[in-house]
Amino acid sequence: MCTALLGGIFGAGNHLAYGAEPPAAAVFNYEELGTLIKEHCPQVEMERRQYEERMDRLKDAREELLKTRRALREEASDREKEGDISGADHYRQQAEALLDAADSLDRQIRQAGNASSRMALRQMEDTMTWTAQNLMGTYHSLEAEKLAANARAEVQKRRFEEAQNSKSLGDGTAQAAEEARQKWQLALNEGERMTAEQERVRQELLRLTGFSVSDPALPGPMPQPDPSRVASMNPKEDQKAALGNNYQLRSSRGGAAKTNRELHKKQRQTRQDENQMFASLENLLTQVYSCRTEWEAAGAEEAAARARWEAASRKKELGLMAEPEYLENYSNYMEANGKKIQAAIRFELAMEAYDWAKKGLMDQ
Repeated sequence: MCTALLGGIFGAGNHLAYGAEPPAAAVFNYEELGTLIKEHCPQVEMERRQYEERMDRLKDAREELLKTRRALREEASDREKEGDISGADHYRQQAEALLDAADSLDRQIRQAGNASSRMALRQMEDTMTWTAQNLMGTYHSLEAEKLAANARAEVQKRRFEEAQNSKSLGDGTAQAAEEARQKWQLALNEGERMTAEQERVRQELLRLTGFSVSDPALPGPMPQPDPSRVASMNPKEDQKAALGNNYQLRSSRGGAAKTNRELHKKQRQTRQDENQMFASLENLLTQVYSCRTEWEAAGAEEAAARARWEAASRKKELGLMAEPEYLENYSNYMEANGKKIQAAIRFELAMEAYDWAKKGLMDQ
């Protein structure tokens, strides 16, 4: 059992090897979340539909104006042929007024298609992708907790069995056996709670990526953190990128001030927003450093716990260690392994948060 579980946790490849799933179920990968969100996320589809419907309404209105204008020009030409010069001029003036209105709609269509007007759609796509990344991280974090809880349950089960045997032999009490049983049950309950919460998160992730909640699709593994990404983070250059891309700042810059007072107020608010954005970016970078330290420490603790467990495995095979002591070592290792996995997820998502901030998505 333990060897098979270890293989599921430490698989090969550029991913954290945990959460191994039955091959029959479809798997959607972390790297595919952006595409799934853009193509299937209900919130993104709604935003896109609103944008497209507005564009269609503007284009239809322009076409109707041009159609009416053509009819007015034909009427003006007929009036002129009939000698009704005054009537012809009247219809030509109406036709020209409609041309001005069509030109105005042309400008609205161009504005609706420019970067500023499409910003809301891109912001929705980015927000939903970042949310999906966090949900996938939560799913695998719960998986790590569940595996550790199951290992603790194995230990508690063995202790309960020992307490039962002791009671049968007259060396233990019924109270001790009952206490051991309750601890075992608590460990089982914890594993069941993790399973239920994990399923809730999976269904939320399915909704976000366009799957049905009844679909058996499973989240693929999280990427293994790449520490070299930290070395490429340049605070000064990243501030410039974030300044130009930040959705909130770009939105607040839009719109012209009507008076000097409004202009000065707008400029003050922009400076405040920019300073707040710089502070938030700095906090995100600090969080990256902190998560990297935590990840490195968790890795060292996991390696030590694994070495103890592997030594215990060898002793058990040689008959030099009893099952209860071996399970204690195994449970301790699973606990350390779970903490390493969770630290890796926090580190990965901290780097993602920083990168999203550079792209314009940031909670200020």
